[in-house]
Amino acid sequence: MTKATQAAQATWLIFASLLSQLAVWVAFVSQYGDSREIDGACFRSAPDTAVFIGEYPQVVTDVTFMPIGRACVYEATTGGTVTVQTGEAVTALAIIGTVACLITAIAAWARWTRITPMQRLLPGVALFFLALGWMGIWSLAAIH
Repeated sequence: MTKATQAAQATWLIFASLLSQLAVWVAFVSQYGDSREIDGACFRSAPDTAVFIGEYPQVVTDVTFMPIGRACVYEATTGGTVTVQTGEAVTALAIIGTVACLITAIAAWARWTRITPMQRLLPGVALFFLALGWMGIWSLAAIH
């Protein structure tokens, strides 16, 4: 394999690591969207078994870290609670993107002696933004 072929492979791996970390940012934006007007969204998604006081269900809302989304906990007419959770799909997307980013960044760094200094830096940038995205998701859930 020539040095040019190895550099091209490393470039594609770096591109894949940068692209795959975007899945975490999609999850962050989804969580942020779920946290906006959370009470109104939970009022609209009330199950039939929820206890209503007047026109509104008795509900406790929360922004969650895992799964990444919103939880609406309703008092049930039969006793106990009913929980409606969003975010299973974006959580799966974020986990798949995280794994793909880690694998491609490590594979790009495995070609350390054959790549340029900029190519050595970019997988680290992808991992930095991956960690930043997860910290954003965690902090949004923690402050609500």
